[in-house]
Amino acid sequence: MATLFLVRNPELMEQLGDEYTLAFFIAALGHDLDHPGNDNNFIIQSKDELAEKYNHKSVLENHHANTLIDILHQQKNDVFSKLEKEKRMEIIEFMKDLIIATDMTFHLTHMSTLNTVDYFPKTMRHEEDRQKLLRVIMHACDLSGQVMTLPIAISWEERISAEMMNQARKSESLGIEVPDHIIKLGNQKNRAEMQLGFIDGVLSPLWSEIGRVFPSMSPFHNHLIGVIRNHYHILSTDGEEEAQKYDANYWDVEALTYISPNTNTPSKFDS
Repeated sequence: MATLFLVRNPELMEQLGDEYTLAFFIAALGHDLDHPGNDNNFIIQSKDELAEKYNHKSVLENHHANTLIDILHQQKNDVFSKLEKEKRMEIIEFMKDLIIATDMTFHLTHMSTLNTVDYFPKTMRHEEDRQKLLRVIMHACDLSGQVMTLPIAISWEERISAEMMNQARKSESLGIEVPDHIIKLGNQKNRAEMQLGFIDGVLSPLWSEIGRVFPSMSPFHNHLIGVIRNHYHILSTDGEEEAQKYDANYWDVEALTYISPNTNTPSKFDS
């Protein structure tokens, strides 16, 4: 998604320049490095050493960022080695800042940032505003699984739900209270209803604003509401069999498609 975002909005790359564009892509690639499959709350409640190391703040995001930096510090991986030391450190901090911005605790801050943007090329001309907007973009990319094609969206939901249920089992074994919404993930209807709540409460408002600020990205929100949400609605009300009938309308065509920048529906990759 990070690639799509910048390719569809070349003004972003023009403002960033080559080095920072590369850094943005690398941060996107490394934003979940060495993820243990648990959320920050579990890391803190289980008294994991990472919680102490990062003072209980954006624990996993700090860990992902520092893991990426450790990799880049290896001589064979140091793609910024030819830059002056000061510029190199600025780029390292730039990447760390973007990765930490994927902490969901900053979601409302990111939404507030989006609400203030009328014309993003103008926003990108001011360094502080530019960084705030780039944080939002990285956050949106992190939450892009459900705006992808239907097979990818379903796969993401299944994997994340499995991860959360596995965390619940570990929490029980450690005597950590398990939130009710995670306990209910074992029931498919409950899972579908929870996903609808996540779409309506988090994803749709976010991607609607993304589409307003970046018109080339608006088809992704249309796809989220027009295809993905319908899947979970049918799954929650009519069951898996009916959902599969609905999915069949999109499954084959979406296996090798992307959301076209010129339409609200999927289209074949250009040959």
